[in-house]
Amino acid sequence: MSKAFVIVVLVIMVSVIAYAIYKVHETSSVMKKLKDMLDHAANGTFNASEYNESLFSSVENQFSKYIASSERGRIIVEEERNRIKALISDISHQTKTPLANLQLYSQLISEQLQESGQSEQLEAIRAVQNQTHKLNFLIDMLIKLSRLEAGIIKLSPCIADVMPLLSELKLIYEPIAETKGIALSIIPTEDKAIFDKKWTLEALGNVVDNAIKYTPAGGRIMISVAAFELFIAINVTDDGMGVDEAEHANIFTRFYRSMDAASVDGLGIGLFLTRQILSEQNGYIKLKSSKGNGATFSIYLPKI
Repeated sequence: MSKAFVIVVLVIMVSVIAYAIYKVHETSSVMKKLKDMLDHAANGTFNASEYNESLFSSVENQFSKYIASSERGRIIVEEERNRIKALISDISHQTKTPLANLQLYSQLISEQLQESGQSEQLEAIRAVQNQTHKLNFLIDMLIKLSRLEAGIIKLSPCIADVMPLLSELKLIYEPIAETKGIALSIIPTEDKAIFDKKWTLEALGNVVDNAIKYTPAGGRIMISVAAFELFIAINVTDDGMGVDEAEHANIFTRFYRSMDAASVDGLGIGLFLTRQILSEQNGYIKLKSSKGNGATFSIYLPKI
């Protein structure tokens, strides 16, 4: 093997190594620029810095256009949220006062009719009071839903004991259950979960309220907790009328009411609100039931 051949081979090898080092350096430089672009974009300080015919300059300019478009979209969404917030506030203000007055006047008329013994008129005014109460409840629920869906209400989940939540739930709903002759019981637990107490109480309250409505006198409602690896499940079990399996997919949709429940007062919005509240804190709800065999609603809350 001649010395010239060896030199040529060495020159080629050195050239290949030098080219490889150059390409690594070039790639590293591009990656660093891309990282800087993303950092500036995340901080809201991105500006295109290179204006030439290079591929990187083209990428940078396209990225700048994308960020500008995204920012415009964000501003539009924020403006729309503020308009919705103002609209909900106006609706709340404009409806609350007339409804409060209507409730007050109907109560005064009811008392006067009761004193004068006018039973027919008293029955009519009580029907007005009942419908006013329903309307007030519906508006209140719709406002809560609208605020949740528009992102106006922000839940603040934190890790906490579940038992105080259940104890407060029982304090609110046990007297209501007792008026129907229904036994409401809770199995004690030491489990913890991540949840917003105020809104989770609202979600659970809707489920328990439904259980009371659809359980006959002399029935039972039991609340228990089951722990899993990632979630805890709060199970609300009743021995009421149950839900046909064909209706399980619809039971959590807005304003859905089963034909079997037509004789029971309700608006078909409570379970939908419950699902929304749980979804906002990475939880969910499941139903296990069949017609005539009671129901178990399981509220899943994250443990970690």
